[in-house]
Amino acid sequence: EGFNIRKDVPAGEYMGWQEGELVFTGKTLLEMKPVLERWYGVKILMDSKKLANCRMVGSYRQETLKNVLEAMRFALNITYKIEGNRVTIRGGSCK
Repeated sequence: EGFNIRKDVPAGEYMGWQEGELVFTGKTLLEMKPVLERWYGVKILMDSKKLANCRMVGSYRQETLKNVLEAMRFALNITYKIEGNRVTIRGGSCK
């Protein structure tokens, strides 16, 4: 009693937030985008609508934005550019 856990979000994702960890369990990039924007204080732009539906699984404990983007680059074959608080993601494909 006292707090609610949404059934559509795995408990591990809530626990991760409390411990300084980003946890994505099969989230699409479209679902990850607002989480990453809030976590790192950036605005993310994606040039591919298809890429938005790609799914990622990962756990990032106190990682830098660049390290998270590098994991996405490796998994999805994207390119990215960080300019101040703006991140542009280009290309990529779901495997």
